[in-house]
Amino acid sequence: MKSFKRIFVCISIILFVVFINTSVFAQEQVKKSAVQFKDGSVVQGNIVEINNRTIKIETESGKIVIRPFNDIVSVEDYVDEKKTTEAKEVEKTEKFSEKSIIAKHTWEIAPEVSHIEYKEPGVMKEEGIMYGINASYTYHHDVMLKAEIGYSYGYVDYKNSGEIDNIEDYLFEMRVLAGYDFSIDESSIITPYIGFGYRLLYDDMGGMVSSTGALGYDRKSQYYYIPVGIETYSDIGNGWFFGITAEFDYFWEGKQISYLSDADPGYNDIENKQKDGHGFRGSLKFQKKGENVGYAIEPFIRYWKIDKSEVETITYYGALYGTGWEPENESTQVGMILSIIF
Repeated sequence: MKSFKRIFVCISIILFVVFINTSVFAQEQVKKSAVQFKDGSVVQGNIVEINNRTIKIETESGKIVIRPFNDIVSVEDYVDEKKTTEAKEVEKTEKFSEKSIIAKHTWEIAPEVSHIEYKEPGVMKEEGIMYGINASYTYHHDVMLKAEIGYSYGYVDYKNSGEIDNIEDYLFEMRVLAGYDFSIDESSIITPYIGFGYRLLYDDMGGMVSSTGALGYDRKSQYYYIPVGIETYSDIGNGWFFGITAEFDYFWEGKQISYLSDADPGYNDIENKQKDGHGFRGSLKFQKKGENVGYAIEPFIRYWKIDKSEVETITYYGALYGTGWEPENESTQVGMILSIIF
């Protein structure tokens, strides 16, 4: 319930920002003339020429109408609302495509290195260095659409009553995001967004033995979540750009699979569902644009806090042995991304 309230507040703020930015656009009026003649006809359009003999009017279809000046009964101005809207959309599109500081299509390849720490308070802790690669595609044209995928690999050390070093860890993440670009001024854009994310962490401890003789087993952790955040992007001069990302991650559901059979084939593997939790992530991005390729450096932090899972039954060769659950846990990843941008 607390996580739901947090994401509700985040969405409310984004909707408020969208409303404020939309409401400040003043509607420009495109004026035309309506000329009434003695025969009762009315011609609407732009008066392109008028003298003491004739009046020349260009209609909306582009047709030129020439009538005697003496046939005019009245001339009145009117506002062409349809033309106003169309002209504004064209102007807006041209302005974005020609002057936007963000490219319409962007591809990124981004190696990263990070320190990761996973801990179950009062129970255990794992930490180590991860090396990864990320790839993403982003589309900007008022609307922002982004797809990204990342993979990391490294070794972590386990500490409990006993210790196990050099455990292989694999981290995979996939996200899709959608947002809207708001121009703050000619050099700054802010983009609120929402999306869907999937995170998989595999801890390959099966077959390993701790310093106290305890047998290890593989663990697979899966998160399904909804990211809600804001990105900023600013031109700071000389081809350099600066951006900030702040994100709240609403934890939708998690699955923790413990392969107990790795330690003893008599045990069953258990799957614990996780229902409550949340995450945060943030980063600072410094980008240098080139003619064809750009580069960026981006320090980041990613944090998760997940509550205790549901309880499942443990059996030993089919007989009831006990129960097992995933304790409350926290995960913190701090690192650096180096991006190549096309």
